[in-house]
Amino acid sequence: MYIYIAGSWGTRIQLRGHAERLKQAGHVITADWLWAVEPEGAWSDGGFKIAKRDLTAIDSSSLVLVSLTAPSTTGGYHVEMGYALGKYQQVWTVGPRYNGFQYLAKRHFETWEACLEVLCRI
Repeated sequence: MYIYIAGSWGTRIQLRGHAERLKQAGHVITADWLWAVEPEGAWSDGGFKIAKRDLTAIDSSSLVLVSLTAPSTTGGYHVEMGYALGKYQQVWTVGPRYNGFQYLAKRHFETWEACLEVLCRI
């Protein structure tokens, strides 16, 4: 399965670990942002190229997995989730939900362990 992982930039290291576990189970992770090292000036266009990169990665995924374990300081994962929902892609969430739109996800898990257990069997 092609999986895009969305989440807070501050949890990127933790999310990399989850991504690696999913890779070991045979999944493809399309979320390049987890490993990205943004060159100096990457935001000089207001983040347009970075946003396009992430939307392209979402387009190539069959599942958008949204980590709600930490608040977003930029709103990025909210936009990514909304984009995926608007395209009728499969969206799953992990962590405490705190707004009504997060209840639109097809599946929800309270913990990453519970989510990974399911995905590693697929």
